[in-house]
Amino acid sequence: MNQTISKCMFSSKPRENPDGSSGIRAGSRDADAGKALKIAFVTLVYDGMPFLRHHPSVFRQLNMPWEWHIVEGVALLRHDTAWSVASGGRVPAWAMKNSLSTDGTTEFLDQQQKKNPDRIFVYRKPRGEYWDGKIEMERVYLPSLREPCLLWEVSSDELWAPWQIENVVRLFRENPARTSAWFWCNFYVGPNAVVCSRHGYSQNPEVEWLRVYRYRPGDEWQSHEPNVLVGRRPPFYKKVNVGMKQPFTHAETEAVGAVFDHFAFATLAQIKFKEKYYGYRNLRRNWLQLQRDVRRHLPVRLANYFPWVKDGTMVTTPVAIRAKPMAVQDPKGWKFRFVRQSRKPQHFSLLILDSSWCSNLARCLGEKTCNQMFLSWARDGFSRQLLHLDRTGTDPDWPGIMKVRSSKLAYLHGPLGGLFLDHICRKQQARMMVLGSGNMPLKTTWLKMEFLRKHDKKTLRISWQSKSGKREHQVVTLTAPDRLAGALRKIFEAHLKFLEASGGKE
Repeated sequence: MNQTISKCMFSSKPRENPDGSSGIRAGSRDADAGKALKIAFVTLVYDGMPFLRHHPSVFRQLNMPWEWHIVEGVALLRHDTAWSVASGGRVPAWAMKNSLSTDGTTEFLDQQQKKNPDRIFVYRKPRGEYWDGKIEMERVYLPSLREPCLLWEVSSDELWAPWQIENVVRLFRENPARTSAWFWCNFYVGPNAVVCSRHGYSQNPEVEWLRVYRYRPGDEWQSHEPNVLVGRRPPFYKKVNVGMKQPFTHAETEAVGAVFDHFAFATLAQIKFKEKYYGYRNLRRNWLQLQRDVRRHLPVRLANYFPWVKDGTMVTTPVAIRAKPMAVQDPKGWKFRFVRQSRKPQHFSLLILDSSWCSNLARCLGEKTCNQMFLSWARDGFSRQLLHLDRTGTDPDWPGIMKVRSSKLAYLHGPLGGLFLDHICRKQQARMMVLGSGNMPLKTTWLKMEFLRKHDKKTLRISWQSKSGKREHQVVTLTAPDRLAGALRKIFEAHLKFLEASGGKE
């Protein structure tokens, strides 16, 4: 037994599955085919209440073998978690006194381990000792994973429903070559405040959220931030980044309803700890102001409250975007619920709004009306499907719409410019691009749209041409920005439905 760790559970032979079988041998055909995949949930935690209570109740409902490895205690700001030291981050004094949780997490984990000693394993340093960065916490449980499995990282404040986990496991069983899975999340910055835009803070598909890996004995953690698990894989058995080799994309996991709830900034206790640990100056004051401002159900810009957020990420209430959080706070505390899958999971098809379209609309209607229209989309959640392509780097920030810049497009014309637009659409996993003028993508579906405001100033003629050459138009009354927002949304969604019905071909 490791002398520096108390209550570590290691067995001298592979642990048996609940059905009495001894698991799958590494490298066997069954392991690769995913017919008996075990899940190894992993949680690194310090002061994980109240959300940690949700996890065991979910795991015990699963109809598949699982185990839960929890690494508890304070991690020093070292190695790849040392980035916050420069901004004043430090381990809070109350955490340095004990090194273990102070909110009941320690006692709760002990109780859970007694209930399921063959499935729940807790790793701790002796009192007064600290983990040498989070990378040490990641590596300590790996010797206990003695058979191929799905290594599923689940933080204490990340909530999943049982049917979501089962759907993801089904994906891995049906696709044995896939090595990992990326996910979107509903990111909560308050008990009643959730991020309602994508491709920005907490919703960056380049780095968030890689949560599940097809683990094989011998794989090892290279870093924690970012999460890099390396292992040897066929055909040449060279070390590869398991998370990047052949992952399920955000769109694929979202298509089966696997979008988890992440309550990262939901309680005052979390705010007090992160203000010290990550050096987020004045976080408590700004967070309290955010809670007051978001009650009006109007989207607010997160950067106005969290200074380290440098993009246009927007926040609103769950009600405004019809979200059903798995954790709800009432006067008696936090209550958890499972939102069972009652319909086909919603799949967001991303649209790219080109600079030319945005500038033409603003020129015709004025920035004030455009802002109100984009706010309407942010309120109903449609802004999650939109991405603003800024070709020159000088476009204004529209509320709720995330922006991607590409200066190369300022001087690329003709077929070369079209190929580069296709490259952007593929990278962003966009199904369609909406333009006002200029070069169009060669392969990606596009709409070219023009606006003409009538002389009475109360009506707008919208004309558009699709890639197939079909021309259409519609007249919209400008009595309210919501009416224009609804008309444009119907046009976009009609074309997306046609694309899905035709298999992506016009």
